[in-house]
Amino acid sequence: PFVLGHELAGEVAALGEGVTGVRPGERVTVNPARSCRECEDCRGGRPNLCRRTIMLGSASTRPPTDGAMAEFVCVRADQCHALPAALDDGLGALIEPLAVALHAIRRAGGVAGRRTLIVGGGTIGLLVALLITAVNLAECERRGDLIRLYNAGSGPRYSEVYPTEWAAWVAECRD
Repeated sequence: PFVLGHELAGEVAALGEGVTGVRPGERVTVNPARSCRECEDCRGGRPNLCRRTIMLGSASTRPPTDGAMAEFVCVRADQCHALPAALDDGLGALIEPLAVALHAIRRAGGVAGRRTLIVGGGTIGLLVALLITAVNLAECERRGDLIRLYNAGSGPRYSEVYPTEWAAWVAECRD
């Protein structure tokens, strides 16, 4: 068994000797991927391609790497990214999966006005669905369509959200 969780935000509690770049009390979100910093990809500025990456809360290593569902988590300073005061910890914890979702959409090419298939209804799949909905919002508003958000894994239940409500939510997220 190991501690799960790799999407997190919190407050820096303490620093190791000689650590710079963050300060105690600072609110941060954490990149759960810890690259080796030594391989060619890391030295070349592409740590996302590091083959020796260790992911918080993952069984991809032996022994498994404990994750963030704990009172304290030890990470490197370069994994921490300051959060603005206006962003709460819950949304701060979504920054990493949101970045993955944005990357997936960019890799897919233009999604505006196109039908898309999203395989997977986990955090990233749902964020991809929300982002694609936001991209297509102008078209939905013009047609006056009703957007149905399905709760993957909960059977046929869904919530109906009118585009004008989405417009307000998307505008709030952009500010």
